[in-house]
Amino acid sequence: MSNLSLWHINSTHSELREEPTPLQQESMAEEKIIHSLYSLISTGTEKMVALGKVDDRLSEKMSVPYMDGNFNLPIKYGYSLVGKTLDNTLVHLLHPHQQIAKVSSDALFTLPNDIPARRLTLVSNMETIVNALWDSEHLLLNDSNTINVAICGFGNIGALLACTLHQLEITNITIIEADHWRRHKAASLGFEVQSSEQPLDEFDLIYHTTCSSSGLQWCIQSAAFEGTIVELSWYVDKPVSIMLGEHFHYNRLKLISSQVSNIPKHKPKESYVSRKSYAIELLRQSIYDELFADDVLLADSPDFFKAMRSGNTPNGIIWCIKYP
Repeated sequence: MSNLSLWHINSTHSELREEPTPLQQESMAEEKIIHSLYSLISTGTEKMVALGKVDDRLSEKMSVPYMDGNFNLPIKYGYSLVGKTLDNTLVHLLHPHQQIAKVSSDALFTLPNDIPARRLTLVSNMETIVNALWDSEHLLLNDSNTINVAICGFGNIGALLACTLHQLEITNITIIEADHWRRHKAASLGFEVQSSEQPLDEFDLIYHTTCSSSGLQWCIQSAAFEGTIVELSWYVDKPVSIMLGEHFHYNRLKLISSQVSNIPKHKPKESYVSRKSYAIELLRQSIYDELFADDVLLADSPDFFKAMRSGNTPNGIIWCIKYP
């Protein structure tokens, strides 16, 4: 039985490599063998990794369990995988893209069988969404019927956030997206959509997800008086240039960093386990399936990353690798 994994060899080339296949008798109480079903491609982060653009200062923060190599390349990377144990238990784990894995039992999170495996690859990114909800819950809980919400960017995180807010009955949501295909996709899901050409100066709460200075500047120019901007972008080591005069200061705006690595201090009763459990419950809604592009077969994954490096991926929002 083959055990292929995806490696980024240099800034222009990825390839599949054969890994040692763990034997069935090696699966013990402390370790489990996982046969992969799907793994999520986190396009923003993994593009930077595949291009070798992760600064040494960030290598510790961006390291993931069971990765191999290093950020100077070559590297085996990836962090949201769904598979089955030898006893047919469906599990989620943080692991690079690989057919078969032997991992510590503590690394596994048991999943419900009544949610599609591909949808469950979204768990890690949905934990980011849960943190964003917690970081803005003082507004969502108090003014859910009147608050004007904008999501700037309808990529992976923006689309997941929009679908989650909708199922939580936050109805006044506007999607701000420059890309025509993504605007059309958001509209097809029932969201109000606008381009990012003109700032609007009317939103009480804006979530920014575009990883760009221009997107963040649009948010600052478009927030209402005493509005809140929740920054969900991951810039790696990319500098950001914004103007803080006029709108930011005179409108008394709040800019909040929301990041998945930690639980907000104002949620002392929550834990990483409770957050993941909540993320899984949110994923019971089938609308999330509408966000997936066609599966990337494992055999085709090097070509997909080649296209992603050059900005030539096909239209889509979320991609998964499907294993044979």
